[in-house]
Amino acid sequence: MPTSFPSHAKVARLSHKGQVAVPIAIRKMLGIRTGDKLCLRMERGRLLATPTRSVATTTFGALASSRLPLDPAQEHAAFEEAVADEVAEEERQLGR
Repeated sequence: MPTSFPSHAKVARLSHKGQVAVPIAIRKMLGIRTGDKLCLRMERGRLLATPTRSVATTTFGALASSRLPLDPAQEHAAFEEAVADEVAEEERQLGR
């Protein structure tokens, strides 16, 4: 076990349940909060912990619209209008 650590390293104690509290300074550096998941793996005799991010979390807002969301009444009206437009287009194509 190493006796010297890098300046950003912190010492944590393993509980009887096998839990380790990640010091706040390291949580801030990693950008993790309570409930976040960490990927734990062994590499050259060291335990490495890497924050994991779901695809949903990673891509949230990537396709953000510049429009404000519709309220339920507006959404219903937009749906009805789209259906009416679709029916009118089908009838036009059928020559009615």
